[in-house]
Amino acid sequence: MSLAAALLVVLSASAMAVDAKTIPRTIIQTSKDAIVDRSDWVEYRDSLKRVNPDFDLVHYSDEEARAFIAEHYAGTILADTYDIVTPIMRADIFRLAAIYKLGGFYMDMDVLGKSSLDPLVEAIDNEEFQAVFPKEWWISTGYYASIYPGRTPEDNEDHWQMGQYAFGAVPEHPFIKDALEEAIVRSVNLMTAKGDDVQSIRDVDILSATGPYLFTELYHSGRKEGRYTDVYHIAGDSDAPALESRHGGADWHKFGPYGEHMLSHTWTKPEIASERRMQDNGTEAANATETETIDPANAETETKSPAAFLSTSFVVSAMAGIAGLLGVVLL
Repeated sequence: MSLAAALLVVLSASAMAVDAKTIPRTIIQTSKDAIVDRSDWVEYRDSLKRVNPDFDLVHYSDEEARAFIAEHYAGTILADTYDIVTPIMRADIFRLAAIYKLGGFYMDMDVLGKSSLDPLVEAIDNEEFQAVFPKEWWISTGYYASIYPGRTPEDNEDHWQMGQYAFGAVPEHPFIKDALEEAIVRSVNLMTAKGDDVQSIRDVDILSATGPYLFTELYHSGRKEGRYTDVYHIAGDSDAPALESRHGGADWHKFGPYGEHMLSHTWTKPEIASERRMQDNGTEAANATETETIDPANAETETKSPAAFLSTSFVVSAMAGIAGLLGVVLL
């Protein structure tokens, strides 16, 4: 199917409720190499195993993740897009693609396990909700405008960024599907706009294309329209943070009481964290990300030119009310 034809496909399934499902007791992680030998990551993985002894911890290297995409998404726009985006964007796309197909939990390598995920599994199996994402951090009104220009929070929930460093869902959950399709749309738009100038891609571009800015925007717009009612946006606990040097409230960067994001920030520039510290002090940093760039030296694998499979750029978005346009992403 051509790209033009693909854009005409509207999947009614993306707007329909799905039958309740159970969630596998699986924790999926990914990093560049098959062997995880970073001492802090080893410690965090051990903590997840310790508090979740009945769960399978499944790790995918970059090579294994690429093979997964080739096996489960062959012949789709997703598979083509996977080849043209940056390594960080690939990691973002992979976590969605894996959980969409398999279900279970995803955890970044720097998530510290605090308590068993069993209560979440039981709640999902009992149909209390079908997906769970963390409230990552509270966005001040001023900083919100720097992320989403021309907009202001409409309610208190709007202030909470949705994290994707840890989340869980049943297979084929509609929110995961919508996020995956939106990530593909934004990724193709970004890579087409940049062409061969990959070095000009900023951290904020990735946060918006495949990262938490996308999730936050998609979730909050959807919930205000009455969608995603079975997605639990879970708040962190009030325990003292394990990471003492981080900014923000005690409940920031936590996956409920079950895990804490230890903020390795192996890909973002220090300015991202600095901006958030500035907003804590009431200082806006709307322009601080304008000079952010991705260091090509950190790219694990080659990023191909979008011209390899696209003859024209396109600008469509589920956020603009065009849900399910990229049905062939997942079929």
